[in-house]
Amino acid sequence: MTATLELSDLSRQKRLRVDLGAALTPEHTVDHAIEHYRAELNIPEHNLRWMAFARGRRLDNKTPLRDVPDEDAAWTVMPEVAAGGA
Repeated sequence: MTATLELSDLSRQKRLRVDLGAALTPEHTVDHAIEHYRAELNIPEHNLRWMAFARGRRLDNKTPLRDVPDEDAAWTVMPEVAAGGA
């Protein structure tokens, strides 16, 4: 488990470093961390689902932060997008 998360947007212009134990604990989930990131940087939801990637792999939003390996501590956070529409 990592003690510090580094979250950023795709362009790496909006960054947030979070030490677990303050606003987020190991019991919080990836989804909680994404919501914390968005709230701290005042990023609107725009009725989209948000996701995080670490080392090119999508993280499961339901994963507790205690289960995130140290090597996955740097995340890229972005809204989920789909090609085409219904």
